[in-house]
Amino acid sequence: GKRKKEQDKSVPVDKENYPRKEKEKDMDDQAVYDLIAAMDQDDTCLDDEENVVKISTEVDSLSMILDNISIESIAMNTFSVSSVGSKVLDQNKQNILEVHEGDTTNIFYFHDADNKFGSHAGSVAIKLPNDELFDNDQVTRLKNEYTVSRHLSQCAAVRSAISEIELRGVPAIVLEWAPGMTLGKWISCFHSNMQSPVITENVYPSILSKDDMSIFLNLAWNISKAIADIHDAGVVHNNLTTENIIVDDSNENTSVSVKIIGLGSASFQNNNNGKSQMIRKDLTSLGFIFFEMFTGQYPFQAKGENTLLSPNQLIFELTCKVPLVIAKILLHIMEIGGYNHSHHSARDLDNNLYAIITDLESIMSSCYTQVPLGQLELTENKLYGRGSHIMELMSVCQGIGINGPSKIALISGYSGEGKSVIVKCVKEMLKETDVYFISGKFDQLQQGGPLPAINAALAEYCGHIVSQGSQNILDIRRAIMKEINNDVGVLTAVFPCLRKIIGESTANPVEVAS
Repeated sequence: GKRKKEQDKSVPVDKENYPRKEKEKDMDDQAVYDLIAAMDQDDTCLDDEENVVKISTEVDSLSMILDNISIESIAMNTFSVSSVGSKVLDQNKQNILEVHEGDTTNIFYFHDADNKFGSHAGSVAIKLPNDELFDNDQVTRLKNEYTVSRHLSQCAAVRSAISEIELRGVPAIVLEWAPGMTLGKWISCFHSNMQSPVITENVYPSILSKDDMSIFLNLAWNISKAIADIHDAGVVHNNLTTENIIVDDSNENTSVSVKIIGLGSASFQNNNNGKSQMIRKDLTSLGFIFFEMFTGQYPFQAKGENTLLSPNQLIFELTCKVPLVIAKILLHIMEIGGYNHSHHSARDLDNNLYAIITDLESIMSSCYTQVPLGQLELTENKLYGRGSHIMELMSVCQGIGINGPSKIALISGYSGEGKSVIVKCVKEMLKETDVYFISGKFDQLQQGGPLPAINAALAEYCGHIVSQGSQNILDIRRAIMKEINNDVGVLTAVFPCLRKIIGESTANPVEVAS
């Protein structure tokens, strides 16, 4: 059931498997020869467990390469590792590539043909800050990744840390190269190569095919095992994303292999009550990753955001694509729709997924008539899609009483768009505050009198004052008379509701002839 992806048997990359814009610059051949010659002069073993590489002739030469040449950035979805290496060596007599430029770090791929760094695979990743003006946090994260990687040296799911070095004063770490591509890239390629979903008579996309489901489940199982191994070694990742997982499916004779990278935020488990919360965070992140893997959709409102889709949307997307038994597992670890964590560890999840894989035939045979859930489960009295409007109106109301000129809030929009509903919603939210919330509506069918919306708002206000008793009426009357005085007759003529507070005017307003 392994799907062939024509363009994506690609270069193995770090987290960082997304190359920058393609650009080529001439390389300094002499710098390469200087590097090779310098390395040949010193055969110091760099893979000694206790050896930390200092600034040396070899490092200076490598620094010169990084300083003086522009590393050829190749579209990683069109070349394999071997083809990239040969292309660089044949055309540029160089074997180093910059494969990632991130916000805080750069990653270089170095083909260590003479094994000067002590790589077991013949290639290494060199990771360093992407700015000469690096800060302590960047250095701390690099050192933490190195320390944690060394601690996990016996864990097959983590690439080995080889050494810490300095490149002309810039700290860097050397890691074993992890062949493959990021899980995010793998998901994108896989779903783009899938056939268009079959539409049933109920107009629902069909459940994934058995072959595709088998591929996803086995990959999810391998990832769960990798995280379980890391947790068993006393480490939590703290930053699991599809960009921090490398997938290698280049070997047709074996299952997909997985490497967990991006350990800069990782931490060692403590023995207090916080341990379960640390593990729980990793499991929740796994749920989001698996959601994207099975559905091809981000579980968040936009890529890079932290705001999840609504529970109904998440449930609907899942039950459109996977059998209910799998959907429930993912909802549990994501803690969506009232589900809570039923897995206490990644090992529990690993065992659960394995049980599903062994019974996949039976599960798939009964799921093709499955109706998606969560589609129309709307909460009563909840206003959807108007959060920004409600917050804006609430902000205006919360500014009442602050020094400044008087203000009025107007809400405009076509008939039937929900203006009155928004006002009613905010009014309910302000009931327990000391704000008088009054409103009026400009209705094109009710134009018999002047300023009908303001008249309606004042009528609501006067009714509220009257309901509070005679003393409150007297206080408000004095305040109005102090501000208005002789013009009170004009107000009561235009807004008769004010007579409930002010009373009848003793003098009629003066009329000016036209």
